[in-house]
Amino acid sequence: MKSILRGQVHWVQLDPARGSEMAKRRPCVVLSVKEINDHRRTVVVLPLTTTDTPAVFPLLIATPSVSPSSKVRTEHIRAIDKSRLSGYITDMGKDDLVEIDRALCKVLGIKTPAGTP
Repeated sequence: MKSILRGQVHWVQLDPARGSEMAKRRPCVVLSVKEINDHRRTVVVLPLTTTDTPAVFPLLIATPSVSPSSKVRTEHIRAIDKSRLSGYITDMGKDDLVEIDRALCKVLGIKTPAGTP
């Protein structure tokens, strides 16, 4: 399998899901870095949605580099087996990734270093 890189958007089969977990086949952005992806059988992803709900920081982040209506659901961070990947779609833009990182810090309670947004 070709290297899986942070920021790539792939189709991912999220079923079976339970309760309020996001389900079905949907695009997901890869969060884990190449060095980890190359050596593990799993990758860390966030699912995308095209819900009509407005983007609300930090749980729903607009990702216009993927499509005008796409948004990332940051509270649905998930490690998946690479066998769930079913096709590369595109690369997410750097500005969108920065905003996702900022939102994840908020969702996970991670303090950013002094001087960073």
